[in-house]
Amino acid sequence: MPEQNWNEIGSNISKAVSEAIDTGDFGKLNQTIQDTMRYTTGRLYKAAGDQLMQAQARSEQQAQQAQMRSEQQAQQAQARKAQMAQAQARAEMKKRRYSVGQAPKTRSYTWTVLGVLGLIIFGSMEMSLGGISILTSLSKMLIPMLVIAAGFLFSIYAVVHGSHMRATSRLFQQYVELIGDGEMISVDELAGRTGKDRKATLKEIRSMLQNGLFREGVLDAEEKYLFVTREAYEGYQNSMNMIRQKQEAQQKAEKQEQKRKQEAQTQSEARRDGLSEEVLKVINEGESYVRKIRSYNERISDERISEKLNGLESVTGKIFEYVEEHPESASETKKLLRYYLPTMERLLESYVKLDDSPTQGANIEKSRRDIEQTLDTLNEAFARLFDNLYQDTSINIASDISVLNTLLAQEGLTGKQMGM
Repeated sequence: MPEQNWNEIGSNISKAVSEAIDTGDFGKLNQTIQDTMRYTTGRLYKAAGDQLMQAQARSEQQAQQAQMRSEQQAQQAQARKAQMAQAQARAEMKKRRYSVGQAPKTRSYTWTVLGVLGLIIFGSMEMSLGGISILTSLSKMLIPMLVIAAGFLFSIYAVVHGSHMRATSRLFQQYVELIGDGEMISVDELAGRTGKDRKATLKEIRSMLQNGLFREGVLDAEEKYLFVTREAYEGYQNSMNMIRQKQEAQQKAEKQEQKRKQEAQTQSEARRDGLSEEVLKVINEGESYVRKIRSYNERISDERISEKLNGLESVTGKIFEYVEEHPESASETKKLLRYYLPTMERLLESYVKLDDSPTQGANIEKSRRDIEQTLDTLNEAFARLFDNLYQDTSINIASDISVLNTLLAQEGLTGKQMGM
């Protein structure tokens, strides 16, 4: 409790004692002392409770802070562990893929040192033998001098080769950084990033492959890509094989389709020779609409509309192929030519204009949906018309079969008449 409160309490008690002595009423003094003690005790309890609550709050706050620090430390430790694992995995990956470390440098320095020593030793020997040859017969020193000259030339080669290996090693490290964690990279990309032309880049890659710097490295057959793992190269080969097989199958299918069209064209021309001008006019007009449908399909990008137009083109083409084979059915296509196909053409022209409109509001969207639904209706109607055309053929076939069965029965050649 603050000192000011204790002074106030002491003043109150002293005042009460003085009044009790003056009045002789000590009962009031006793009551004053009890009230003061209760008040003091209450204040003490309240102060102690406040201090306890504050201590608990500080303790909880410290515990939370300690827990947060512990969680942060655990997260940091986990992150460091993950980084170390990632770094170790990357190091293992590089170790599998590339000849990294001091080995390439050591080999280059070894070649250089051997070359320099060879130049010193063989150069000195050549000079010594040259002096001796002056004092003695030149023919006796010719062979040793040639051997020493060969050693001297090899030493020059060793110095140049070592220097080339160091340059290749530095460039190789640059290539490794450019490739990163990838398993392949295009030769053109490497050339662009290193600022060299493609020919020089290919020469450097081949040199690195020959020196074993890429442990699993390989160039594809067309030398477009550098693969640093066998798995990536095999996957690429499988993909290319699948693409080639697909292309070959597609080319084969296209040739077969072209052959089929040529045969169909030949047959069509043969059939048309005996057709009347009226039937030919119907067929030509129908084929004209088929071409128009294809043309609109190429102008419309919506896949749903394109699928509907593919169906319309197919069924319309089949209808007029049937007319060509059965010219007697040409009259049944008059309504198709006079109304349905011209209406379809106007709808498609409207759709193209709506599709090309710079603003696509609610009204335009509604009109497009209406046209799309109408195309569904036309598809269904054209398919029904095509089916009706074949219905006549089916009726004729059934009639022919019935007549044939009747004739066979009359001749006693059916199973029933022969007791079978």
